[in-house]
Amino acid sequence: MSEWQKIETAPKGELIIGYDADGMMRLVFWEADEWLTVGMDFSSYWFEPTHWMPLPKPPTNQIEGGES
Repeated sequence: MSEWQKIETAPKGELIIGYDADGMMRLVFWEADEWLTVGMDFSSYWFEPTHWMPLPKPPTNQIEGGES
């Protein structure tokens, strides 16, 4: 997985992992000139990411060792 990068370098329009000054991580995306948190609702008032990281790749259907 990638290292944390400054939020100014984050891709707009993609779902990313955001990290804030309080040490919290949330799934976020850029819309209407602000970072919105994904969850039960979309909110930005309590989470302002300072850093970001791309989402990891999803798992494959194969289990390590060759069995599925």
